[in-house]
Amino acid sequence: MARKILAVAEKYGLFVVEHAAQAISSFYKGKPLGSLGHLACFSFHETKNIGSGEGGASLINDERFIKGAEIIWEKETNRAAFYRGEIDEYTWVDIGSSFLLSEVTAVLLWAQLEKFNEILSRRLELWNQYYAELNICFRKLKSERECFFIMFLYTIAPFIKI
Repeated sequence: MARKILAVAEKYGLFVVEHAAQAISSFYKGKPLGSLGHLACFSFHETKNIGSGEGGASLINDERFIKGAEIIWEKETNRAAFYRGEIDEYTWVDIGSSFLLSEVTAVLLWAQLEKFNEILSRRLELWNQYYAELNICFRKLKSERECFFIMFLYTIAPFIKI
């Protein structure tokens, strides 16, 4: 499916932004989610498997977007170019805001990232327990067999007609 989407985007000169909010450490046909489109976004909202209350990550998979992302990171200034010595002074180049995490929020996220493999292992353990004990309610879909996902949502497909 990803190849088809990218082919359509290529044909019509479009860019693909992967909404990978819940997909950190998930794979589709061996490729990590977040790497399939030109850009991707992960969410670290409190409802996600790892979270800091707010925040997220933008992934740039196409060099054409690096400069723009850097300007956003620098609060819509060209400060990074100034630090690299590419310009004599920096200034605002667009209307912007600050999108950085606070130190407290970043610490919450960092602690979970450091233990991410443990968190993922526990989620997989619980997923397998649900699957084993409720197997009459679960059915593996074709897409699930082609993916490794982070056990966020469960597909329930009852086999019993009511």
